[in-house]
Amino acid sequence: MQHPYASSDYAYCFSEWGQPVPLGKQTTLLARSLPHHSGHDLTGLYPRLPLSEMLNWPSEFEALAAQGYVSLAWVSDVFFAPDPAQLSILLDRHFAFKTHFIHDRQQPFAYDRHHRYEVNKAHRQCQFREVALADILPAWQTLYAELDTKHQLEGFARFSPAHFQQLAHLPWLRSFGAFHEDELIAAQLWVIDGDYAYYHLSAASSVGYRRSASYGLLDVALQALPVRQLDLGAAAGLNPAPDDGLTRFKRGFANRTAAAYFCGKILHQPTYATLCNGLAPTSFFPAYRQ
Repeated sequence: MQHPYASSDYAYCFSEWGQPVPLGKQTTLLARSLPHHSGHDLTGLYPRLPLSEMLNWPSEFEALAAQGYVSLAWVSDVFFAPDPAQLSILLDRHFAFKTHFIHDRQQPFAYDRHHRYEVNKAHRQCQFREVALADILPAWQTLYAELDTKHQLEGFARFSPAHFQQLAHLPWLRSFGAFHEDELIAAQLWVIDGDYAYYHLSAASSVGYRRSASYGLLDVALQALPVRQLDLGAAAGLNPAPDDGLTRFKRGFANRTAAAYFCGKILHQPTYATLCNGLAPTSFFPAYRQ
């Protein structure tokens, strides 16, 4: 059975960005048009790509190259990924990308003083319930538009209304809403795969921020989701400060951490070199998309 983040159904939510391409029997990538070139490259689906350790990596890379794809880039999943030491031998880029915060039910957990206060405040000032994204779609899109305006989102994270319309009908998505006087002031979307849950997206209005709605939503999700481990994701940006607000928020709900890795493979070296011709040296991969 395909992992949600590797499924063709999820890939079609990104149809405005590219076309789904199978990798093995259980994984789907996204083919994107190359800048100033007639070909395509490949990327894992946002925000991470769970991969089977059973893949024959050299053979898969050769098959993708034979189809004309120039490069492949993805961010690994913290639960489902090949051994980093083995995979790094095969790749052109491989490094620890971000630290994810994990809530593991098999390890001790308790809120610190700050999070206990914020969670209690949220429950006093908001009402929480599980909702279907399809039922709150216009309100959710308004919240996400506010998030986009505030943070100037780029790339895949700048989701269109069409993306959410498709996402709303996928069976492994669970959503929780925070309400004040019957108005949706915050919501969180979760992706479920067996014993694992992923904090997918969250957005709140100014009223939701003032009422600490996100704290209450995550508390409700921890109680409602019957899974063993929950990936709360990482902080925003490539080099977040240790006291960054999102870092502190997620750390307070976690009891361990795990590394997600950036992975990059040049599939067709001559075309890659042509696309990078004249560009300044960079660690960005693929370099022609910097």
